[in-house]
Amino acid sequence: MQWIHVDPERAKRESPYGVTVAHGNWLLSIAYSKLFSQLYTSINTRMTINYGWNKIRFPAPTPVGKRIRLIAKVVNVREIGE
Repeated sequence: MQWIHVDPERAKRESPYGVTVAHGNWLLSIAYSKLFSQLYTSINTRMTINYGWNKIRFPAPTPVGKRIRLIAKVVNVREIGE
């Protein structure tokens, strides 16, 4: 519950951005379904695995209420079994 994310008045006074900013993990939860639906074609599987997020970066703050843009690149696809 950091004030930069939840306290608009304090953010207006003390934040270098002048507004509250979205938490990175919240952005991931919103963006994941949008991005995944563009990169992945559903097939009959028993399980999919999130291998981690060691390549995700947050290069700039996202002010609450602003739009976000997503960019992704598929670097490898491997078929396993049938």
